[in-house]
This record gives sequence, structure tokens and C-alpha cells, in this order.
Amino acid sequence: MPSEQLEHPTGASSAVPEKLHFDINIKLITLGLVFLPVLLALGFWQLDRANEKSQLLDAHRQQQHLNPISLNALEQQAVLALPAFTKVTLNANIAADTYWLLDNRIQRGRVGYEVLQIAQVNNVWLLINRGWVAGAHDRRLKPTIALLTGRVNLAGQMATQSKNIMLSDLPPDALIAERIAEIDLTKLSELSGVTLSGLVQLAPESEGALSIDWPTVNISPIKHQAYAFQWFSMAFALVVLLVFANTNLLTVLKQKTTNNKT
Repeated sequence: MPSEQLEHPTGASSAVPEKLHFDINIKLITLGLVFLPVLLALGFWQLDRANEKSQLLDAHRQQQHLNPISLNALEQQAVLALPAFTKVTLNANIAADTYWLLDNRIQRGRVGYEVLQIAQVNNVWLLINRGWVAGAHDRRLKPTIALLTGRVNLAGQMATQSKNIMLSDLPPDALIAERIAEIDLTKLSELSGVTLSGLVQLAPESEGALSIDWPTVNISPIKHQAYAFQWFSMAFALVVLLVFANTNLLTVLKQKTTNNKT
């Protein structure tokens, strides 16, 4: 009786499994350690901005259901304590010899200015934003504006000064003539010689109001969250690239995929 022959699987023998090991590239690691904290910081900054914008939207909704407050009945500290979007009325004395044009304000696709004047309510000085006017095609020319003067009745809302981190370090003498790039109450107080305690944006129905369109926020919280996701995604991609560039992980994964198919 012929002896039975054992059958063995045919095919080439499998390769020796590749082991994971590191092959450090100092230049790439250094580059990654420089950029990774920056990407993460930008992501968290966008999340902070999203939270800030959400708080502003909540504050705006709450204030819309409240009656206006007369600033004539408040002392300076009480005016300073008023939150953004508080609806206010005031009988104020307007200083006609001091005004500024907030530059590069866009409304309905057209570039112009927002007109700022200062007003005194009792012993409290306020900056009044009267709204938007169109700019001339020749940027060297200033628009013709009928300035408020004397005692006037105004209505509007308290506002926060918008800080531009690219402009915040400019000294007061960088504010050229009556054109300014941002609202900074400290710098404008130095220029005007009075202490400005707040910013009031006029309502459309107020005396002295120009073209009024006050967005609650310039960028929605959802957009800030989307920007944060982009920065975090870039940080994650950077980590993945650093791992593949400093190890043989890609080779190990390819070998495992090949072995699984055979």
C-alpha cells in the first residue's frame, strides 16, 4: 500500500514581518514642534471667538425685549457698567468741532465711512456713531456731512469698541486728520481732550442718524467653529506626516495589507 503523502499549501513562503522602528529626522521634528503649537493655538482662539460671538448674540436677544434707559439719569460709573446692546436715550450737548470718519466701512457693496461725534450728557462724555456715509471715488476727498451741533435728543444702543489686533499698537499720532482705522476710546480721548466713557450707535429713527445697519456680529459662531476645525485638522495632518516621516509605519502597514490579501 503506497504511503500517504502529506499535502502542503503551495505558494511562496511569507516574508519576515517588518517591525516598527524610528528613524528620527531632527529638522522635520523641529519644524513640527514649531508649527504644531501655532496650529493648535489658532484653533482654540477660533473656539474662543465662537463663544464670544454666541454671548454677544444672546445679549442682543435679551436686550431687544427691554425698554430704553435714559443716560441723563445715570452717573459715569453706571454708564460704564451698561452691557452692549442696551437701548438708551439721551439729551446731549454735541461738540460740533470734533468728529472722525471711521474708514473702510462697507454697506451694500460700497465703501464709505461711519461718522463719529462726541456728546456730553451731564458730566459724562460719549462717542456717538451716527452711521454710514458713502465715500468719494477720489479717496483724498472727504464726504460733505451735516454735523450735529448744540443740544439734541438721541436714541440708540450701547456698543463695544471693535479692537483690530493688527492696529491696536498704533500710537495716537498715527490717526491721520479726521480719518481713523478703528474705534479706540482711549486714543480718541487723548485726541479730543475729554474722557470718553462709552460708545453709542444711533437707532434709525434717532435725530442725526445717517444710514444705519448695525450687524450684531461680523462673523457667526458657526464660521468660527468651522475655522477652528480647519486649524485642528491641519494640526492632525501635521502629526500624521511627522509619524510617517520619522518611522517605517507606512512600510509596516503595506506589508500587513499584503499579508491579509494572501
